[in-house]
Amino acid sequence: MQGVRIDKGTGQENRTGMGLGGSCVCPDCGYKAPHRRGAPCYEQKCPKCGKPLMREG
Repeated sequence: MQGVRIDKGTGQENRTGMGLGGSCVCPDCGYKAPHRRGAPCYEQKCPKCGKPLMREG
């Protein structure tokens, strides 16, 4: 996945300017949701398993 680096200590992504569009995805169960501008994926929790989501470009 380009443009995203995951901090292994916190599990949070470091944003690198991926632009508009794309999806937020759960790294554990694969749940996907549309990315919302101004709402970082890692601040959202997966409704299926509760893990923080990651940005998928």
